Amino acid sequence: MLLRDEGHEVRGFHQTGDALRAITDFDPDAVLLDINMPDVNGFSAAAEIRRRHGRQRPLLIAITGVFTKGSDRLLTQLNGFDHHLVKPYGPTELLGLIEPLQRS
Repeated sequence: MLLRDEGHEVRGFHQTGDALRAITDFDPDAVLLDINMPDVNGFSAAAEIRRRHGRQRPLLIAITGVFTKGSDRLLTQLNGFDHHLVKPYGPTELLGLIEPLQRS
Protein backbone atom coordinates (compact mmCIF):
# COMPACT_ATOMS: atom_id res chain seq x y z
CA MET A 1 0.00 0.00 0.00
CA LEU A 2 2.84 2.37 0.81
CA LEU A 3 4.43 2.04 -2.62
CA ARG A 4 1.07 2.31 -4.37
CA ASP A 5 0.24 5.44 -2.34
CA GLU A 6 3.58 6.89 -3.47
CA GLY A 7 2.57 6.43 -7.12
CA HIS A 8 4.39 3.20 -7.91
CA GLU A 9 2.85 0.42 -9.96
CA VAL A 10 2.76 -2.58 -7.63
CA ARG A 11 2.04 -6.26 -8.14
CA GLY A 12 1.91 -8.77 -5.31
CA PHE A 13 2.20 -12.55 -5.36
CA HIS A 14 1.92 -15.32 -2.79
CA GLN A 15 3.67 -18.04 -4.82
CA THR A 16 7.27 -17.77 -5.94
CA GLY A 17 6.57 -19.26 -9.39
CA ASP A 18 3.92 -16.59 -10.05
CA ALA A 19 6.35 -13.88 -8.98
CA LEU A 20 9.15 -15.21 -11.20
CA ARG A 21 6.82 -15.29 -14.23
CA ALA A 22 5.61 -11.77 -13.48
CA ILE A 23 9.16 -10.43 -13.26
CA THR A 24 9.77 -11.62 -16.80
CA ASP A 25 6.47 -10.18 -18.08
CA PHE A 26 6.39 -6.97 -16.02
CA ASP A 27 10.13 -6.07 -15.91
CA PRO A 28 9.98 -4.26 -12.55
CA ASP A 29 12.55 -1.76 -11.34
CA ALA A 30 12.52 -3.34 -7.87
CA VAL A 31 11.40 -6.59 -6.26
CA LEU A 32 10.72 -7.04 -2.55
CA LEU A 33 11.05 -10.66 -1.46
CA ASP A 34 10.29 -12.11 1.93
CA ILE A 35 13.09 -14.54 2.69
CA ASN A 36 10.84 -16.87 4.69
CA MET A 37 8.30 -17.75 1.97
CA PRO A 38 6.23 -20.94 2.23
CA ASP A 39 7.08 -22.59 -1.09
CA VAL A 40 10.61 -21.46 -2.02
CA ASN A 41 12.83 -19.41 0.28
CA GLY A 42 13.78 -15.91 -0.76
CA PHE A 43 17.46 -16.84 -1.06
CA SER A 44 16.67 -19.36 -3.79
CA ALA A 45 14.21 -16.99 -5.49
CA ALA A 46 16.78 -14.17 -5.56
CA ALA A 47 19.46 -16.46 -6.98
CA GLU A 48 17.03 -17.55 -9.71
CA ILE A 49 16.12 -13.93 -10.54
CA ARG A 50 19.81 -13.08 -10.87
CA ARG A 51 20.43 -16.15 -13.00
CA ARG A 52 17.64 -15.13 -15.37
CA HIS A 53 18.03 -11.36 -15.39
CA GLY A 54 21.58 -10.50 -14.32
CA ARG A 55 22.87 -8.13 -11.65
CA GLN A 56 21.71 -4.79 -13.05
CA ARG A 57 17.93 -5.20 -12.82
CA PRO A 58 15.77 -5.46 -10.88
CA LEU A 59 16.82 -4.02 -7.54
CA LEU A 60 16.27 -6.87 -5.06
CA ILE A 61 15.25 -6.08 -1.49
CA ALA A 62 15.14 -8.87 1.10
CA ILE A 63 12.46 -8.51 3.76
CA THR A 64 12.62 -10.62 6.90
CA GLY A 65 11.60 -10.87 10.49
CA VAL A 66 13.55 -14.09 11.02
CA PHE A 67 16.92 -13.75 9.26
CA THR A 68 18.37 -10.87 11.26
CA LYS A 69 22.00 -11.80 11.97
CA GLY A 70 25.08 -10.52 10.20
CA SER A 71 25.57 -13.92 8.60
CA ASP A 72 22.02 -13.70 7.22
CA ARG A 73 22.85 -10.36 5.63
CA LEU A 74 25.87 -11.99 4.01
CA LEU A 75 23.63 -14.74 2.62
CA THR A 76 21.33 -12.12 1.10
CA GLN A 77 24.30 -10.55 -0.69
CA LEU A 78 25.66 -13.90 -1.87
CA ASN A 79 22.26 -14.79 -3.34
CA GLY A 80 21.93 -11.54 -5.28
CA PHE A 81 19.98 -9.20 -3.02
CA ASP A 82 20.94 -5.53 -3.07
CA HIS A 83 19.42 -4.66 0.33
CA HIS A 84 18.27 -6.41 3.52
CA LEU A 85 15.35 -4.96 5.53
CA VAL A 86 14.44 -6.37 8.92
CA LYS A 87 10.80 -6.21 10.04
CA PRO A 88 9.50 -3.98 11.36
CA TYR A 89 11.01 -1.30 9.16
CA GLY A 90 9.88 2.27 8.66
CA PRO A 91 8.31 3.60 5.47
CA THR A 92 11.16 6.05 4.94
CA GLU A 93 13.66 3.20 5.09
CA LEU A 94 11.95 1.37 2.20
CA LEU A 95 11.31 4.54 0.20
CA GLY A 96 14.96 5.53 0.65
CA LEU A 97 16.09 2.28 -0.99
CA ILE A 98 13.98 2.76 -4.10
CA GLU A 99 14.36 6.55 -4.35
CA PRO A 100 17.49 6.35 -6.56
CA LEU A 101 15.43 4.42 -9.13
CA GLN A 102 13.16 7.41 -9.56
CA ARG A 103 16.11 9.56 -10.63
CA SER A 104 17.25 7.19 -13.38
